[in-house]
Amino acid sequence: MPQYSFSFAHRSKRAVAPIVALLLFSIFSILPSTAPPADAQGLTWITDLNGWAGWGALEHGNGDKVAIGRFNTLHVVWEDSGLIKYSTSNDGLGWTSPEVVAPGVPSGMPAIASDSNGTLVVAFVANPDAQGMGQIHFARKAWGATGWSHCQVVTSGTQPDIDARGGRVHLTWTTINRVQYTTFPTTSPPAPMAFGEEIEISSCPNTGFVRPSVALVRESCDLVPKVAYLRYSDETTNPDGACASVMTEVGPRVCARDDDTATWSLDYTDLVTEVTPSLSVEAISLSMNAQYTTGNTYVAWSDTSNGNSRTRLAHGRYGTWDAVTLGTDERHAHVAAKRNSLNGEYRVAWVSKDGALPFVDWDASFRTGQWHTGAAPTWTDPVAINIPVTTGGATAGRPQATYWWKCSGGLFDTVEAVAEVEQVCANTRLMNHITEDQSCPPITGLPLDPCMKAHVAYAFASEFATHVDTDGLGEPSRVGRSFVEFFLEGETQPASIVISWDRGNLLEADADGIVIDDPQAQVRVTADGIQAKLVQLADNTVYDEIEPRQQCREK
Repeated sequence: MPQYSFSFAHRSKRAVAPIVALLLFSIFSILPSTAPPADAQGLTWITDLNGWAGWGALEHGNGDKVAIGRFNTLHVVWEDSGLIKYSTSNDGLGWTSPEVVAPGVPSGMPAIASDSNGTLVVAFVANPDAQGMGQIHFARKAWGATGWSHCQVVTSGTQPDIDARGGRVHLTWTTINRVQYTTFPTTSPPAPMAFGEEIEISSCPNTGFVRPSVALVRESCDLVPKVAYLRYSDETTNPDGACASVMTEVGPRVCARDDDTATWSLDYTDLVTEVTPSLSVEAISLSMNAQYTTGNTYVAWSDTSNGNSRTRLAHGRYGTWDAVTLGTDERHAHVAAKRNSLNGEYRVAWVSKDGALPFVDWDASFRTGQWHTGAAPTWTDPVAINIPVTTGGATAGRPQATYWWKCSGGLFDTVEAVAEVEQVCANTRLMNHITEDQSCPPITGLPLDPCMKAHVAYAFASEFATHVDTDGLGEPSRVGRSFVEFFLEGETQPASIVISWDRGNLLEADADGIVIDDPQAQVRVTADGIQAKLVQLADNTVYDEIEPRQQCREK
């Protein structure tokens, strides 16, 4: 089997052991080597896109094109010349050569997610027609695998989005007159279905549903799938009495599923109605993302009603929702929540609609915020996604927000957005915006998770290092020369988990894992006040061979 190493890519200006430098040379010598600008903030190349097949590479913001996987790895999918392409990165700067997810299948509108066991899942539309309708396929790549498997799961649909957790896939799509959903085991996709669970249906020709997005949250220890979508309706000239209306209507809906009864209920809506409209409606964009443990859910959308446009952001938790206006123009907007964040941190990326080049402009930007409670979020200043003149001075379009970060050696790196870039050397390029070398955030303890039954920390030896997966424990509370402690403060009793090792130096310790620079390190875990165990794996053992962490009723 090939060797796998993750989570500890460093720039040359950092002090790292020679053995790590050798590893980085061997891994990244085939990857793009574009250096960041002098101010350490800017766009770096992921790949050139050699043409479109009807849509932009990152069009349809409902589908997440960027996923964060095991050991804090980055994964991105996009459409290139009618094929779904995939690339991965350890640090946001170097990316692997693009690979085709489903060779020989003309495809578009991909979405990607990472399961809790490291398996990557992708949904896309195969053989789309002029309206984007086609067969919806499901593709899977197990942790450590070298290729993808894919199959058809829906006979006809468009604009799919996908999420996964605990060995199950959650898929949503639209047929314009229906919003649909299904769930199935990651390793056992179903036979092609004509219909899934129908969340909302319309029999009127000018009423429909677009941009569906799925996210998973935990409420009272239950896994709750949520699906958001844009509803639009303009039946003002329809002679059919069952559909005729003097009103137009447009806006988002969020529906939640009861996993025990497989029924859906309305969780949030913000429809704009016009009783005597002179102009129609337009559903522009929608994106939903959530932090599973806290239930913090974010929906960003844009629509137009009777000539008036709006771009809004809503925050929901346990059925309570609030919303704020981001702008009074039409925008391609996308939102991402920070994993393992109890404070409601998130990021929004957008670009305005601009004449002949829809959603491709000079004003593409992102903004970071925090929204856990209250009627309004707190923000940091928006940052423009600027294309350096030295690399073409082009416009950016259809950015995808992502909340990825890593902290090592006292330095802090983050990827804010992946943007599609136009008018560069007659090609379209996919780029990411990265900030590096900020100070690491302070280490704080996390409250004890009332739903936590057991933590499993996976130890994995690569050729040059030992990795320990601590995803779900949060930030380390204390770091020593040969141990890392996670302190969990409960309502009735505190708990702590200590991971220690007998040899090697600590390279990284953050919310996603620990990296020790000796592949022979023997790792052990001790716990006080909570059940915890360690699974020690042989070299190159694929993670699919062990069960994921058990938490409450995760399926």
